[in-house]
Amino acid sequence: MQWKKTENAWITPLEDGTQLEWKNFGVGPLNLNPEERAALCQQLLNIEVSGLSDVATQALEPFAGNIDKSLILHSTSTDLGAFPGDFTKLKLGLQAKNYAGYVETRAPFLGKEGDLAVGRMASWKISATKAGIRQLDISNLSHYYLSDVLLILAAQHQETPVPVIVQLIDYLKTYPHAVIRLYVLDQSFQIFLSWLKQQTGLKQLYIDANSPAVAANWNTKSCLYPTVAKARNIEHLDIKEAHEVLALERQATPFYDRLGLHLPGLPGYVIQRENRSLSDFCQQLLDAAILLKERYDLEKGCLKACDSGDGARITPNIDLTDEKRIMALGATAYAYGDDYVLESHVNYSSASVGKQEIKLTPSAHIRAGKLAAGITLQFTKGTSWVGNLYVDEQLAPQLGISANYYRLIRNTMDRFLESCQKQGGGLVIGGIDFSIGRLGGRFGDDVLLGVQDPNISFNGAEFLREFMNRASIYKNWETGTFYAATWVFVPHSKCTHDVLETLLSEQEPLNTHSSVIAVVPNYWAMIGVAALTYDLLIEHLERLQMVIEKDFII
Repeated sequence: MQWKKTENAWITPLEDGTQLEWKNFGVGPLNLNPEERAALCQQLLNIEVSGLSDVATQALEPFAGNIDKSLILHSTSTDLGAFPGDFTKLKLGLQAKNYAGYVETRAPFLGKEGDLAVGRMASWKISATKAGIRQLDISNLSHYYLSDVLLILAAQHQETPVPVIVQLIDYLKTYPHAVIRLYVLDQSFQIFLSWLKQQTGLKQLYIDANSPAVAANWNTKSCLYPTVAKARNIEHLDIKEAHEVLALERQATPFYDRLGLHLPGLPGYVIQRENRSLSDFCQQLLDAAILLKERYDLEKGCLKACDSGDGARITPNIDLTDEKRIMALGATAYAYGDDYVLESHVNYSSASVGKQEIKLTPSAHIRAGKLAAGITLQFTKGTSWVGNLYVDEQLAPQLGISANYYRLIRNTMDRFLESCQKQGGGLVIGGIDFSIGRLGGRFGDDVLLGVQDPNISFNGAEFLREFMNRASIYKNWETGTFYAATWVFVPHSKCTHDVLETLLSEQEPLNTHSSVIAVVPNYWAMIGVAALTYDLLIEHLERLQMVIEKDFII
């Protein structure tokens, strides 16, 4: 892909002879390709990429505990298909997400006085200033991924000292126990941080991310399901009841093979992409549809990218008999280059949260190496995540989550943590998303609880839980005595951090609290809302939503 810089935008030619314009993202569209990253790995660490995981495992120590000082280095990742996602939206004439913009801009909210944050765009500077933390401003706005920029700066530093790199090294030498806070420990950050550790002379660097092994093995939907080939080798399923068939298929998943965990799940199959032709990829997809129909008598499926986040690249409600559409979806999915899963379509149970109905998609979380309090429910818009609601055991039944399911959700997360600890640890942060609903077919009217997405990395609920920590301190509320939610929306260009902050301060009744978490005008904003009772929380949240939707939402 060839990009040309103009005064106000970046331009690239498309296959149909037209041009695509990239502008108003805060960062450019340039990316390092895999070969360039591999060359930088060799240049900086003198190793091949194949040996990187071992080097990073020795250099980087996942930290479990209370963080005193931190270095905030959030960047979205090639692993999540962030740039291709934004690029594809632009090609289709749709509103892009600007993953790079909001991932970097919201990160300073996690910090406190004395911490150091690295970033580059205007919205990030505002967030860092509001958080009262030190800033390292990187001038390179050409590249989409901050991690790419850091690798480029590291290479330049080997020739001539780069001020930003010098300051990073000095900060870590001054605070050797500072924790480096990451959105994802991808290949780029493994290279950069392993190199940075060498420059500091420290024995190791501490990170709030999981170990490379945990990240590689479990931060993907592909660990939840058997491959099509494995599933087809399971015998004598014609005489089994639907739940028995599902239990046998669950024993062919990586979760069971490697950890011995029999997690509550849904029927589904991994569609493998690596070293596969388009025809082979699409045939796997057709075979998966046949398995869902023949084994479970299901009519609908849902296609999901294994490694995408925030609800991206999900196609629900697929007619499993429509081979033409399945082939078309396969061709589109194949172009992204990663694995997919075809799973059963879920007719989600729902709960009334104020005036809106939300799907029952609860999540449990690990924070600082421990099971976090309560569970959360997701607010969604289509398939996209737009916030979280904190739910404790007392509130769960009111929202349609039985006491049994509430405990099973938390127990599943706890068993996963225990299993990882037995295999050497490395799990300090993550979440597991569940579904509650009906599948139909041979399951009839049964309501099933199933694991749908292991977010074994930093996740959006971290902002809800951090906001709750701050609300507890600011309002002098005891932990466990109040409820909270976050809400994400697409703000108008006039909806700046200051404007939203003023609005919230003018709309704060007794026994409530609200805060701006981050704003990227035209793309993304998040607020946190808390109250001493659940009813008051929902009343306050809906009042704020009404005011914001009136004047500040695109």
